[in-house]
Amino acid sequence: METFELLPVLAAGDLAQTSAPELVAAIYRSRASGTLSLEGESKEEIRLFFKLGNSCGAARLAGFRSLAEILLAQKMISADQAERAAAEASVSGKRLGEVLVGLRMLTPEQLQVGLATQHRENLRLMLFRNVGRYEWRGWEPPPAWANEVTVDPTRAILEALAL
Repeated sequence: METFELLPVLAAGDLAQTSAPELVAAIYRSRASGTLSLEGESKEEIRLFFKLGNSCGAARLAGFRSLAEILLAQKMISADQAERAAAEASVSGKRLGEVLVGLRMLTPEQLQVGLATQHRENLRLMLFRNVGRYEWRGWEPPPAWANEVTVDPTRAILEALAL
């Protein structure tokens, strides 16, 4: 079954009429997979990826924190380690998390915690948007890198609706 059949009213619209938390709640309830595209105030596209209704990543945009920023804030790595791993990732073409684990600067479990924190924070930021247009792209699966960690959006939805 196509996601548009599951979410017909969410195919596209205006965030002033349907809030971001309502959209994410509908995606979560339907256990849908795909990409939620939001157009922000300055026309930039924000893309949030879902796998079976759970958030699993976001396209980077202003305000979203990188994995390195999250790991530094949580004191899981040092600035020197972040720079070294970023340089290695740039040369090797690998993702930062892969490099950090490969260099034994992080355990796979620590990487999972960092990625989950990053996804939760980015989801929370997106949920506070209330201006712009949205489009649900059920035909656009999450990128391969977004399949590592999924985050149940329930808590972030409740926090956003409360505010």
